[in-house]
This record gives sequence, C-alpha cells and structure tokens, in this order.
Amino acid sequence: MKSSRFLRIVASVLIIFTIAFSLYSCNGGGSKNPITDPPSKENTEWSIGSSASFAVVTPKTPTSALSASLDALLSAFRNKTGVRPETKTDEIKRGAIRDNTTYEILLGRTSYDQTAEVLSNLTEGQFAIVLSGRKLVITTPKDVDLSAAVDYFIENYINVMEQSNGVYLLSTGSYISPTPEIVEKEITVNGVNIGNFDIVYESSRKGYREVAEYLQTVMKESGFTVSVYRDIDRADSGTPEFLVGKTNRAVSAQMYGSMPPDILTYRLGVQGNKVQIMGGGPFSAHQCVGQMRMRFFGANDPTYTNGTYLETDNSFSIGITEGTDVRLMTYNILADRWAYPEEREVLPVSHRAEIIAGVLLACKPDAVGLQETDQAWIDALPAWLELLKTQYGIEYEWKFYNYLNKQTLTTILYRSDKYDLIDSGIENFSYWDNSAYVYNLRLIEWVNLREKADGTRSFILANTHWGFDEETEICLNESISRINALKEQYPGVRIFFCGDFNSNQTSEPFFTYQTETGSRDACTVAIEAGTRVNDTGGNRDPGKPRYEGGSYIDHIFGTGTWSVLRYETVLGISIYGSDHSPHYADIKF
Repeated sequence: MKSSRFLRIVASVLIIFTIAFSLYSCNGGGSKNPITDPPSKENTEWSIGSSASFAVVTPKTPTSALSASLDALLSAFRNKTGVRPETKTDEIKRGAIRDNTTYEILLGRTSYDQTAEVLSNLTEGQFAIVLSGRKLVITTPKDVDLSAAVDYFIENYINVMEQSNGVYLLSTGSYISPTPEIVEKEITVNGVNIGNFDIVYESSRKGYREVAEYLQTVMKESGFTVSVYRDIDRADSGTPEFLVGKTNRAVSAQMYGSMPPDILTYRLGVQGNKVQIMGGGPFSAHQCVGQMRMRFFGANDPTYTNGTYLETDNSFSIGITEGTDVRLMTYNILADRWAYPEEREVLPVSHRAEIIAGVLLACKPDAVGLQETDQAWIDALPAWLELLKTQYGIEYEWKFYNYLNKQTLTTILYRSDKYDLIDSGIENFSYWDNSAYVYNLRLIEWVNLREKADGTRSFILANTHWGFDEETEICLNESISRINALKEQYPGVRIFFCGDFNSNQTSEPFFTYQTETGSRDACTVAIEAGTRVNDTGGNRDPGKPRYEGGSYIDHIFGTGTWSVLRYETVLGISIYGSDHSPHYADIKF
C-alpha cells in the first residue's frame, strides 16, 4: 500500500483575471454558434500576468488518459506564456461548500456541479469547452476522448493569446464538438471485408481475452460489429479471423515458429484470410492493437494482402556500467489486490507480468527486492522467469514467496546462474499478526550470496516493506536491530537493504536508519558522485511518471565501503507496470 496514490502536482504561477464573461460574442450584439465558431478575442478574456493565480482542477483519482491530457495542457501554458498553472484535485471535505468565486479550469469529469451540467448535454464521443461563471469546463463523457478537447483548447484558446504590457489574454468562449458519426469503412484483407471476420484469442495463457475485447471495441469504432471466441471453443473451419496470441490455428504456429516475438515486441501479419496479432506477451499484443487503431483501421478504405504490416520493438536494454561488481534493484510491482482498476487505469497482472519480465531482461540485476507480490503475482511470475531462463539464459531464483504457509508480499529474486545462496532468513515485524491475515506484508528478509566466478566475494541483500505512522517506528527499530545483527554475524560482508520504506529521503527515519547502522543511501551517494541518471521518484500511478520533484520512498542502503557507478529510476515502458518505478544501483566494491 502506498503513502500516496493520487495526483499531487504543485506548481506556482502568477496570473491576473480581468473582464466579465459572456458565452456569446459581444461586439455588435451578434450571436455566436458554439458548434462551429472558434473562440474570439472579443469574448471574455482571462489575462495572465503577475499578480494573481488560477488552478487546473482534475478528479481525485485521474485515469492515465486524463493525466496525459493534463500534462499536455500544462506544457502548452508553460511553453506559450512562461508560467504553469497550479493543479489540484476536486476533493472536498464533508460538509464543505465549493468556492465559486475562484477562477479554475475544470479538466475531465470532476465532481463540480458545473462539470455535471455540461456532461448532461453531451453524448459519447463529444467534448465541450464551456465557461460557467468563473469555472472553465473542459470535459468529455469518456477520458479517452479528452485529448481531443485539450488539443482543441490549445489550438483555439491558448493560440489566441496576445501580449500587451506583459499580459497574455486567454480567450474563454464556449465550444461543443459535433456529435460523431460512425461510418463503416471499406477495409479488406485479401479481398474479404473485415466486417466478415471474427476474433479468436489464445486461451492457454491469461491476458489475451482482454486484448481480444479491446480489438472488438476498436473495430466497433470503425463500424464493424464482430464476435469474440476462445480458440478451444471454435474449430478452424477456414472462416476469416483475427488471431490474438499464439492460438491453436495453424497460422499462429507457423508465424510464431518462424520468428517468435521477444518480450515487449509485437508484429501484425496477414496470411490468407487470417490476421495474426503476435506479441511477446499480452501487454505487447495490446500495444499492437493500439497501433492498429491508428494505422490499420485509421486509414481510408485500405486493402491488405499477405505480409507484415506492423513490426515494433518496445524492448529496451540498460547495459551494466563497466567496473560494476553487482547491480541491485528494488521494485514495488503493485499487488493485484490494491490495483483498483475501477478507480484508475491499471492493467491486469497477466499484462504487467510481461513488463516486469521486460525490466529484468533489460536491466539484468543480480538481485532484486520485490514488494507486493500477492497471489496473482505468485501465479503469474514463474512462467516468465522460466521464459527468461529458457529463451534468454538468465536464471532467477525466487525466494520467500511463501512464509508460515501463507503468501508473502515481500520477496527476493537473485541470479542463481551467477551466485550461490549461502544463507537466508525471514521474519515478520512484531506488530504484524500473521493469524489475522491471509498474507505476510510487513516483514524483513535477507539472502547471503557468494559469486560463483570469484568463489570468495559475497554480499547480503535484505528487503522490506515498511508500514505507516506508528508502524514506522517499529519497522525502523527492528530493521536496525536485524541489520546490526547481520553485521555481527558476517563481519566484513557488505550488507545492502532495499525496499519500499514509505519514508522519503528527507524524513527522520531515513536518516536515523543510516546513522544507527552505519549505512549510506545509494541514490545520495550517486548524487554526490554525479552518477545519478534522473531526477524522478518513480510513478504517481501506473502510466504516470513523476518527472518533477525527485522525492522517493524506494531506497537501496548499504554498509561498508562501496561506490555507485550508476543510479537510475527506470522509466520508459516500465511505467505501465506499477505505481512505483524500479530503482537500480551499479555498485563497485
């Protein structure tokens, strides 16, 4: 569980608001058509200068689509005016009354009455930019369409700004987009209209059903209503089909056999009356459908024949720094039980497991402290670890996923092809009542690993997931006791301690732990050495990296003498895997 799961962007700007408002043009008394006429500078204008401020308001639990639109909006303000509006959520204390005297842009489906009123007059696919008192509402029935609203706002509202005596004038007229019309396209595959196709998905592995349903939705947008089947429920009778994953069809076996996609890569192939979507896993297959939405179905009346039409590589590689003795990583991979997909856009574990495997393949850490590995992960991850071993030659041993006959949400992976396990241990923090839960969460564990190639060099990695508030002190004190006990038990052996500490780098527990154990924080060491790669603390939510601020609660501490050749918070495709990003450190002894 996290210390913060919601949007927290705070940026100060200075702004003046002037002139009363109107929904229609004022000069000459002529009426304005909000459907077709772009906003004009004769309308009410908010001026941006240096003596007041306004805020952009979003829902308390924004989706990734809304967050992307927010980022685009804030970037446009900053690029065009040099200032960046403050942001806040629509959360309000019980019994409180909203302040309608403040100037605010309401972005998305906020809980404000002004937003609800605008939404009541919209149909799916429409967006609106409506001035209501001192609130400027930018909204859509579905967040997936919000980018179109923000793009329109940036082009027609921010682009009409004028600088006069250091003041920018922002138009605030109203606009409602036309009701979209669904027109069936003429898309053919080897002469067959895709309206005659069905969708068949691989049923032997989890995750492909969601991809098939996503494809069905994408096709419906283009006017094609098709059915979805499991491959085991429908024999191949030669009918036209979209094949999702490695189905039991002969075409799937042929295409996967000739060139199997790597983790996080995908291809789209056509053979006869079959369209094959191939991915290194369900996540990459889903990415392929997203590309099809724009390039396959988005084209005007295209015709497809045998061949490959999409072939994209989302994979990445982060080479180990020359001179590194060990690469350590900490990674909270977000338990399925706390993903809350109804509140925020979180992919199922069957999809996110491919991302975690992709991170392991790209970074190749020697040892990883994982947090929040609940039963869904215990079920899903072994198949990916086996794939890393058989297809890529990287062997990981997974420790502690079961303790006291219950699933453990704090576990360790280590490279068993490079290290021998000398010793290990695990224990719950004293306040954690194992009898009251079906899982172990608040605990500390450790492994003593000896390098196979050297035969004498070893290190210890401990891993944890601290609690909150009054629990923090217990976790802190018992972690200090455990690490100091390991120092006595293994004199001279470097002891690294990683995890989700729910305490950032400015907190008292952060400094107390280091003082009482003689440890240093790897990120701090890297900052001092100039070897830290980025300034992010990870994610705010899946798909939403925290690019600014640099606050982090995932740490890698270490005792003894060592330096950090490279420290990085991994972003890129990994941001969709969890509400934390993986942190790694290249350590030189």
